[in-house]
Amino acid sequence: MSIYIFKQDSMKIINDLTFSIGASSSEVKTANTNQRDIEIIQKSKEDASALRRKIQIENQELYKVNIILSFCSLDLNTLTSNILSTKSNFYSKGVISEITNFRHLQYYLNNIPLNLNKDTQAIYMTTETLSNIFPFYTKNIIDETGIIIGKTEEKNLCILDIFSNKYENANVCIFGCSGSGKSFFTKLYIIRNYFFGIKQIVLDAEDEYSVLKKVLKDKDKLEIFNMKKIINNLDEVYKILEKIQESLGDNKTILIIDEVWKYAKSEKLLSEIFNMYKTIRKRNASIVTITQDVLDFFEYQNGRYAKSILNNSSFKLFFKSEYKELKQHFNITDKVNYLKKGEAILSVGENNLKVIIQANEFESEILNVNDNSNNR
Repeated sequence: MSIYIFKQDSMKIINDLTFSIGASSSEVKTANTNQRDIEIIQKSKEDASALRRKIQIENQELYKVNIILSFCSLDLNTLTSNILSTKSNFYSKGVISEITNFRHLQYYLNNIPLNLNKDTQAIYMTTETLSNIFPFYTKNIIDETGIIIGKTEEKNLCILDIFSNKYENANVCIFGCSGSGKSFFTKLYIIRNYFFGIKQIVLDAEDEYSVLKKVLKDKDKLEIFNMKKIINNLDEVYKILEKIQESLGDNKTILIIDEVWKYAKSEKLLSEIFNMYKTIRKRNASIVTITQDVLDFFEYQNGRYAKSILNNSSFKLFFKSEYKELKQHFNITDKVNYLKKGEAILSVGENNLKVIIQANEFESEILNVNDNSNNR
């Protein structure tokens, strides 16, 4: 595989885009009554404006990119099959590829280390998009100590120690729609940390996690507060938060807040939670926040608290949900749009890793699920 990247002249691109936007505006005014024509022109104008904003305001560069793949086989039928299969897989992910019919020698020369790139077709990418195509990012995270988060697409274990000094903080935020597998993962996360000897406190908004207390009986290692009945009683909630803060000390502690969006009924209470979010690392502790109402959460107070979650979380897990309206907030790849139930994108710094969540037999017994059941 060869990747040719050519940086473009940003000023020239901005001038061209500005001209294109102006021309599109004129075309809309003079276009006939065909609604389809107007929509096409309007969409082109919006795309040009979005690209200009990325270059001019977000200081991104624009690159001309050409990616060439070569296939080898001793059998022509096998070679053809492999090429068509790859082309089909690309298409299913929204990537258009071309077979270099009658140009095989030219592209073969382009794909060997001679630094040749003669008149090959290319696409344009911003810095953000380009950074996501590189095959050189970390394909897995394996900390020396820690718990299993899931398996990679290559079936390797992803092991994460959120308390490692190499990470800025130990906070985790989990996003996902109902039925995406985020609650299933959270239960596994609690089980694995429990047997790893880490104290955990759960604010259970929907009484989902009480089942764990039947097996995980050590209250010094796991304390679950059923918030479903008392979440509207602010005095009671404040007392719980005070008790939690008083209990933090030298031992590692994880505070898990389920459906953090529900606490937005009181801005004062939500503010208290996020103040803890910023300072809890000093107490050798971590906060894990979970929400399924992603869009509402980012619209509340213009995303003030939601952005605080992101900015103060070294670890982010994105399960299946609708993120298109929130793309400017997340540094994640387009893979998130194709996630299945029980799959997530783990984002750590600039690394975005797809993980598959699975329970072993012992964990399945605790959760009272069998191996053939789907992740909840």
